[in-house]
Order: sequence, then C-alpha cells, then structure tokens
Amino acid sequence: MQSRQLLGGAAAILAGIAALAAVGTLPRSNLHQRGAGAAGVSHLIVATSRSAAQRADPAGARLDAALADLVRHAPRARAGRELADLHTMNPAARFARSAATGEALVLVDAATRGDPLQLRASLEALGLERAALYANDVGGWLPVGRIAAAAVLPELAEIHAAMPRTRSAGGILATQGDYAQRSSVVRAANPALTGAGITVGVISDSFDCFRVYAQPGSGVPASGYTGYAYYGFTATAEEDEASGALPPTVNVLAEPYTGTGAPSATGNCLGYDPQQGPFTDEGRAMLQVVHAVAPGAGLAFYTGENSQADFANGIGRLAAAGARVIVDDLGYFDEPFYQDGIIAQAIDSVAAAGVAYFSSAGNDADAAWESISPSFATLATGTPQQGEYLLNFDTTGATTATSLPITIAALQPGQFLGIVIGWDQPFMTGGGAGATSQIDVCVAGTSGVIPLVEDIDGNSVSCTGANAPGANPVQVLVLGNPDTAAGFTSETTITLSVGLANGSPAPGRIIVSVQTDGQTSPAPLGAFATHSPTLQGHAGAAGGAAVGAAFYFQTPQCGASVAQLEPYSSLGGRPILFDAAGNRLATPTIRQKPDFVAPDGVNNTFLGFPLTAGSFDGVTIGSSGQLPTSITQCQNDASYPSFFGTSAAAPHAAGVAALLLQASAAATPAAIYAALQSTALPMGGSGPTPNFYSGYGFIQADRALAQLAPAGSSSSGGGGSSSSSGSSAHGGGGGGGGGALGLPALGLLVALTAALRRKTHQGMIA
Repeated sequence: MQSRQLLGGAAAILAGIAALAAVGTLPRSNLHQRGAGAAGVSHLIVATSRSAAQRADPAGARLDAALADLVRHAPRARAGRELADLHTMNPAARFARSAATGEALVLVDAATRGDPLQLRASLEALGLERAALYANDVGGWLPVGRIAAAAVLPELAEIHAAMPRTRSAGGILATQGDYAQRSSVVRAANPALTGAGITVGVISDSFDCFRVYAQPGSGVPASGYTGYAYYGFTATAEEDEASGALPPTVNVLAEPYTGTGAPSATGNCLGYDPQQGPFTDEGRAMLQVVHAVAPGAGLAFYTGENSQADFANGIGRLAAAGARVIVDDLGYFDEPFYQDGIIAQAIDSVAAAGVAYFSSAGNDADAAWESISPSFATLATGTPQQGEYLLNFDTTGATTATSLPITIAALQPGQFLGIVIGWDQPFMTGGGAGATSQIDVCVAGTSGVIPLVEDIDGNSVSCTGANAPGANPVQVLVLGNPDTAAGFTSETTITLSVGLANGSPAPGRIIVSVQTDGQTSPAPLGAFATHSPTLQGHAGAAGGAAVGAAFYFQTPQCGASVAQLEPYSSLGGRPILFDAAGNRLATPTIRQKPDFVAPDGVNNTFLGFPLTAGSFDGVTIGSSGQLPTSITQCQNDASYPSFFGTSAAAPHAAGVAALLLQASAAATPAAIYAALQSTALPMGGSGPTPNFYSGYGFIQADRALAQLAPAGSSSSGGGGSSSSSGSSAHGGGGGGGGGALGLPALGLLVALTAALRRKTHQGMIA
C-alpha cells in the first residue's frame, strides 16, 4: 500500500483514512504477541506533526503536536466511523464517544498557572468529561471539536494528548516465578503466611473487558489483528474465578472510561470504538501473579487509562480503600525525565503514609541517546527547519551529524512505538516555570522514491513544530503500521533531526528515548549511540521501587548460575535535576533505579503468547513448547500463554511485599525495599554495590523475610482485618488491609488531597 496514491484530494483522503483506520488496534505493547505475515508491504505512518502553517502560528503553541495534528485532520473523519478514523491519525492517543452527546472525545491533560478549579470549570464548559484534578493538572475527555477552543482559554497554560502505555510485553497459574523468587519456599515453611490481611492494589489498563468483548454483538472479534485474543486465549475474570486463577473478591474501583460520570467499577470497555483495538485486561494478568505469590491477600484494581491526573488520584483511592501495597505497569510518553511528575508525587504521598509501591521499570533497554553538553551550531538553510539551529548527535564533537539514524524492526499491522525527546528544564505541570528552549523534532525516511515513513498528508518529512515557551520540555513522535496493512513493514532506518527554534536558549542536557517496548535486535540506535537511561517518569519515584525483569527459567532455582537480565529491561541512572515545584537542585540526585529484578515469562490464563519450537531468550524450546529442564516447577505449560516484560516482574515483587507485611505488620515501605535489596542475588555485577541495569539483583523472598522478620519476631496475624471499601464488580471487598491505613494515615491522605486541590505485537514482552 502506497498512501501517496490515495491521498491526492478530499475524496482520496477519506479513502486513505479508511485504508489506514485503527493504527494500534492490537494490545498496546510490542511484547504481548507475535504474529506472522508478509514483510515489507507497508510503511510507517507518523501520527504527530504540524503543518508549515501551524508551525508559523503562535496561537496554537499551547497544543502539543498530537493535538495540533488532530485539529488539522479531525474534520476528515467520516460520520459513523469518527473514532476509528481519529485513531488512525494518532494510534497512541485515546478516543471515546460521549454517552451524553455522541461526540468524539480525546483523552487530555491540561495545566494552568492560575486556579486549577477554574481551568477544570472552563474545560467542563467545553464538554470535558470525567475531569480529574491533581496539583495544577486537569485530566479528562475533551470533545475533539473543542480542542481549538480549549487552546485559547485564558487560564490554560498548555494541553496535550494523554497517551498511556502498558509495560508488559485452571487453578492458580504464574507459579514458575513464585518458585524462582522462592516465595513458594516462604509459604511452605510458614503455612499461615499467605498475605492474609494485606490488600494489594494494581493499576493497569483494564480488568475484565474480555467479558464484554465475548458478548454477542459486541463488535470485537476474538481473532485477527483487530481481535482481543490473537492466540485464542479468551478467559474472562469470571472464568478465572471459577478455575481458581483469581479469588471472587477483587475490589474493582474503576474500569476504563464509562462515557459519563465518575470512575466506575463496571466501566465501558467499548468506550473506545471496537475498531481501535480492545483493552488487554493486563491488570487481571498482574493480579493472577500477585495471587500466585500471596494467595491470601486481598486484591484491588484501578485503571490508569484516564489521564495522568486520574492515575495520580487512583493511587490515593487504592490507598484509601486499604491497599498497603500498590503496583503498576503503566507509563505516559510525556512524563518527565529529570523531575518527579504528578504520578511520582502521588507515589511519594502514599509511601509516606505507609504504602509500599512497585512500578515496572519498562522494556526499552538502553535505547536512548543523551548529551550533557548539546551543541546546536548548524543553521538549517532548507525546509522544514529553516532558520533553526540543528543538534549535533556526535557527542565527541569530532564531526557534525545533524541526523540521528534510528532502526525500527518490522512492525506487524496495528503495532506502534514512540520516540520521546526531553530536556533539562522544569515541567510547568506541577507548578514549574516550563521550558525556555523551543525544540522542533523532524523525522524522515525514504528509499529511492519509496517513502518509508509518512504522515497523514503523505509527507515523507514530518515535524512536531516547536513547543511554546513555558510548556513542558518534552516532544513525542508516534509511528506505527496500519492494522489494515497487508503485512509487516520492512525493517526501517529513519532519521531524526532536532532543531532549536526562534532564537531560544539551548538546553544544558537533552535525551532522545526510542520507546519500542521490547526491540533489542536490531538495536534501535547504532551510530552515535550513548546507551543512556530509558527508565522514565514515575518508575523513578523516591517513594517507590522500580522492578526489572529476568526470565524465570534463567534463574538459579531453575539451574542458571546467576539470574540473567532480560535484554529489554530498562536502564536506570537518570539524574533528578529539579524538585517537584520545578526549582533546580543545587546538587542533582541520582537514585538507584531499578531497585531489583523479579521474574517474568510465567504462564497465565489469557495474556501473552504461547512458546513454540525454536530459540527464545537464548533458550531452546521443544516442539510442544517444553523447556529443557527436569525441574517440574520450572516447566512451561504449553496450554497457556506466557506473560513477559517488566509488567510481569513488578507484581511478583508486590506479592512478596504482601507476605513480608503480614509477617511484620509495622514494616515501612523503606524497610520492605531494603530487605529485598540487601538479600537479592547478585547478577551481572549487582549485589552489595548495585548497578543501573539490575539494581541489587534478583529478589529472594525467604532471605528477605529472614532479615525483616527473624524467627520469633514475626506477627503473622496480618496488618489488619477490615475489609476494603469501594464498589466491587466481583463480590465485594478486597479482603483486608484496613488496619494498615488507619484514621491518621487516611487523614493524611485527605489533607494531602485537599492541599493539592488548592494549589510489539511481534515482539515478546508486555
């Protein structure tokens, strides 16, 4: 398919949208699924660009490139297919249809330098639904037709498309990781130690959308690139409860957007047009892991798919519902690199109230280019960056290289990725001054006369346009392969250029993070690679623990001499240069992230892909999906899919935390983290002296328990017996943990909230 042949006039544009509809319709991680198809018959589509007229118009500068692109192209969406066509224009953006008005909505986060309550009221007057407020950020679902009107609100400082992404790549499953990290040893030696009295909260995309999709007439197929169960694993939460993979008491506080009103336990999994791609229920897979490790713990769920502001509030809601442990596997492309954003601030708040928090570290390896003394010395004399000073990607300064080559592996239909550029200036979301540098990012790719990458208008060079002064210091490019394509894209090398616009001052540090969520071969960055940190946003929060991943089969319990880090597990080590209010720190803080590593690759009832004959992660897999081992607990069950990625690792650590808290009810989050760190098995140079690849090493539950609660000093009675509050879609309370957050802690949460209100599918992991 060559879209240049389709996008010649108004009628052809509509035909092109039809052909390109629903980019990103498979689960949102490259690592969930692997497919097969003809390679090299499609090309990448750029979903975030500004036209030349938009780049010259300062009036729209408060919109990010994603919303600017939508303003330009939304009128082309066809009646009755608006959501599918809009999703074509940006596969990473989230769209819904208002149940009240029938209008197409887009998920946004907006920020103000004034009164956030006034901003919320003004946006609600424009039709914003499910508004969430945290600090000076207002998140929610805005009618697409009102984006331009929102941009000129006097109280608005900036507004951007909120683009969340998961980090995932009968009877209780997920037992292999339980064995590998020795939590099964803990329970065998202490039969009463099951996590009883402790509630674990999970934040991910959805919990039981599969039940909705399975209903006759849902419009969501089970199979195919647009299906919700590519490999045929269709288990619902009700089926998980019947089989024992989950208990019947999961406290579901909020499923994805309902179309109207407040967060809901039932949600509306069809709030996104079925043609855009179904939710993955990844939160349910994470809960299966927690249940395998801590089968007596209460379980709760909150979706993180409704803006950063709602995510931050959801952390507080889970804590208020009794969760003493919370784990998430979501990130937003535009979270800060060099500062704690609002989600990280929310994590720190609940950690101060006694909640242990775990985040998946991410699956982007070290695919980032970074400079601590960037040079913008070359003046561009031709379009589209004429008059801008271009960044030199040769950090040695020996040559001038104004283009950074980025290699993108073949993408199957429906797959997309992000390229994120951040620099060392404060975020205005949260109260900082915002960016002083104005950065324009362009992407290009051709092979002879054949475009390898295009935007909706058929341009082979596409640019974000410069950010406005005072906006957040981040630019996001989204590229993908249409799900209606005949097959995979070719392995493609694109070029990226970064321009300093409008005579603005140069930043002192800048990073280009290629967020493929799992691609390691070929490496995204070759020439000029600096192998820099990719662990971004709230995964680096001081009050939480970031968790890397190791395939359970490649750990000592399963015969390996040392645990082997998954090659995609994200690299830490980025500095924090600003406090939460945006003030530059006198001395940068470099936190030890990731903190430690936990297992992935375990079986579950529905999410992931089946292991098939061949080589995977350096392991030879037999013809029936069997692994080369005589250790029963390490064997793959070929009748179920395998759940890879740091999304699978983080809930393993969270389950261990529930066991530790039952044994030592007074343990603080810091004590939990310290016990897991100091007793972890060294791997690849980690151990007493940690590194930024694997932290302190691979966690060992029995050793952590022995350190935190020595024999004779444990209190296995648990951390309280009050049932969780909040609505439940599956039988009521979350099963305990009320004593963990008593009235003083809940009062602190209320006070904090009040104060804040005042001021690759063909890849292999998930």
